[in-house]
Amino acid sequence: MEWKNPDGSVTRGIVIEDGAGNKVTNFSGGGGGGSNASVGAAGSAAPTSATEIGFVNALGNLAAVASANPLPVTFSAGVTTTDSGAAITGAVMPTGGSGLTGWLSAIWSKLSGTLSVSGAVSVSNLPSSQTVAWSGQSVSLSGTLPAFATTPTFNIANAIPAGANVIGSVNLALGGAAISSTNPVATTETYANLATGQISIASSATQIVPARAGRKEVTIANHGTTAVYIGGAAVTAATGLFLAGVQGQGITITGGGAVYAITASGSQTVSFLEVY
Repeated sequence: MEWKNPDGSVTRGIVIEDGAGNKVTNFSGGGGGGSNASVGAAGSAAPTSATEIGFVNALGNLAAVASANPLPVTFSAGVTTTDSGAAITGAVMPTGGSGLTGWLSAIWSKLSGTLSVSGAVSVSNLPSSQTVAWSGQSVSLSGTLPAFATTPTFNIANAIPAGANVIGSVNLALGGAAISSTNPVATTETYANLATGQISIASSATQIVPARAGRKEVTIANHGTTAVYIGGAAVTAATGLFLAGVQGQGITITGGGAVYAITASGSQTVSFLEVY
């Protein structure tokens, strides 16, 4: 539209009027008797005609922010969150991370891996009988376990198969072949002391050697042609072990008991070799 100014000039433009028909001359305050909506003082209730902040929703429409329609916020990959708590003392942060995320990662790696304990572990709620089961695992102990207040008990959940009385076995080899009745382990026994002597045996019980603790064996040999009978202190010609009257005839007795001998008549010299 056009209108004439006081100096006679003509101005062409657009006139904006408020609801009462008054021309709006500026937008910084009220205009021409009309009203311009404003938010108001800080903390006061916003008027219904106030300009609101909006956002484009998923439908592509402009939506006003409200408690039921909050403004969506998206964090970029570079945003780092931190807590305001006190720092941990007495612990060193594992390598490979930092901050809250790093600690969470370190805790997870410990719980999912091998947990090393440097201090004391106290467990007070274990039952009196605890079942322990593992398969294909081994237990390694480092150091000496403390003494238990009471002797712990272990229960085997699965019974040993019938006819078996061992949990495991050890295989031995000798000369590249398994030990068996046809490939036995050779044993060699050594002795530290020997004792020898000669005794004349009469028709009454005569002691050849006294009892000796730790004796391995004693060998007795006949020196002549008269038979002797060997046994204990009460030996007789009718009850003793017959040692023929053959020069050099001998017998070996194991153990540490006292050994006696007797003849049916006359006397006979015997010798002995004692090993202990």
